[in-house]
Amino acid sequence: MVEAGLTFSELEENLRYTTLSQLKKIFGRHFKDDQEAEQFLRQPMKLANRVYANRLGNGDEASGDGYRYRGRGLIQLTGKSEYQEFAKFINMSVEEAAEWCNTPEGAAVSGCWYLKTRNCFAPRRQLGFGGANRASQRQSQSEPRRSYRFLKSDAESPFVSGLRQG
Repeated sequence: MVEAGLTFSELEENLRYTTLSQLKKIFGRHFKDDQEAEQFLRQPMKLANRVYANRLGNGDEASGDGYRYRGRGLIQLTGKSEYQEFAKFINMSVEEAAEWCNTPEGAAVSGCWYLKTRNCFAPRRQLGFGGANRASQRQSQSEPRRSYRFLKSDAESPFVSGLRQG
């Protein structure tokens, strides 16, 4: 789920493909043939605008939205719609929110926001011999309270409250 790499230092989606085989493996369906795909090698802006055009709330290829709203943050929010939703939460413009996700603080907050708003902590049914393990069940139930306390709906931290106030 974390897209930022093992060292959490890759806070922006890497769209600089240098080989045709790499590009085709990930984005091959966006090109009619190899000759067309080759035009997008080492062209991150051009590639993002192609592969993210007319989806995820983005405009067409010429709008520049694909690159503007490429993946950023620990979980890498992607697409104008997702950034608009996050921007509203942190009381920033969509452009400011997208850029803020490139910072360590913004990357962490956007990741926590994503996990919370996408119900990633919803109780999961555990299958196994003899039912659920009580220790892991207690841990999974308490983890959201411990790790993401500032995103709780009943009591927000001063950090998030400050963001909302501007």
